[in-house]
Amino acid sequence: MKLKVWVSIFLTVLLSLIGCGEDKAHPQNRLSTSLDHMLQKLDQEEQNLQVQIENQIAKGNPRISPNLLLLSAAIASSNDELTTVRQSLDTLMRVKNLSDDQLGLTYLLEATRYYALGQVTRLDDSLNKAILKLDDTSDPGLKLWLEANKVLIAAFRHNNVMFDEAVNYVLPRIETAPNNLLGQFMLNMIAIGLTTEERFNDAINVESIKVSRDEALGNVKGLSDSYYNLGNIYRKLLQPELALLNFMQCLDYSEQLGSSQDQAFALQQMAVVALELEDNDRAKQWARDAHSLAISSNSQQLYIPTKVALAKAIADEKPMESAALLKEARTLSSKLNVTHFMAEIEAIERKLVKIEGVVE
Repeated sequence: MKLKVWVSIFLTVLLSLIGCGEDKAHPQNRLSTSLDHMLQKLDQEEQNLQVQIENQIAKGNPRISPNLLLLSAAIASSNDELTTVRQSLDTLMRVKNLSDDQLGLTYLLEATRYYALGQVTRLDDSLNKAILKLDDTSDPGLKLWLEANKVLIAAFRHNNVMFDEAVNYVLPRIETAPNNLLGQFMLNMIAIGLTTEERFNDAINVESIKVSRDEALGNVKGLSDSYYNLGNIYRKLLQPELALLNFMQCLDYSEQLGSSQDQAFALQQMAVVALELEDNDRAKQWARDAHSLAISSNSQQLYIPTKVALAKAIADEKPMESAALLKEARTLSSKLNVTHFMAEIEAIERKLVKIEGVVE
């Protein structure tokens, strides 16, 4: 299915979600006639809506609507395009008189971005702001989106109370998630959160629903994400062969998608599993491929994990290069305020310290 058709599906549901939260006292917060016109032209034009939104932002158009900016950020977030998310949200933060739903969704998308970057302090702050604006929303779609984010982030932050409350809300409502890209985005967050908290049966059930929907929708990005998540589940269940099979499926869909970033994610995990299977040659090759793709795609959230994976894969054969990669990973972790790779970095350093002169 062409991207512009995907965008049309995605926009239809997102517009329905944010429409219920319009502030009638401020007409600029309502769906603009220009956006209506843009949607009508969508099936007749080659350029997709995301490009049109980005052009408006680049021109510094002061009259660009908050809904357009939210659409831009939401589309970009579902595609892991974090720079575009930041640009749209930065512009949104300068808009006056946003409704509570618009402002809450802004903070929610900001929290999702900080999660992807592993920036914990900013993540907590943005999620708390989103909760203040959206916890009492009358829009069931926005409420489900909020709770899906809470499942994901509470698991990452080990907030058991928030996680349990959010899971109790979302699991009975899984089938009510919109059967389109936005709904799949929600299911993806829920499945990752369940996996993080080792609720593996629930996570597999959610992924089963999601994969069936993604196949029906022709959602290659969604299938790539699901097989990546399933790989993580089976790795944690100590089934490395099945984990590797799912990561290889993820790689296949990532190649179909043409996403260097998704390919790097898959290859990095394939390298880690290959090490567990003592398949060192393939581990080193996949780790180097992942690291190269992370650099070439300029993917900030991949710099650290691919450096760590490569350092681990070559530690025995090339300890000096391994130590240099770990030093770079440490520097980036400090610069980006990312802490969750430190335990693995330290474990590899302990291995290297046995080699005289490699680690200080």
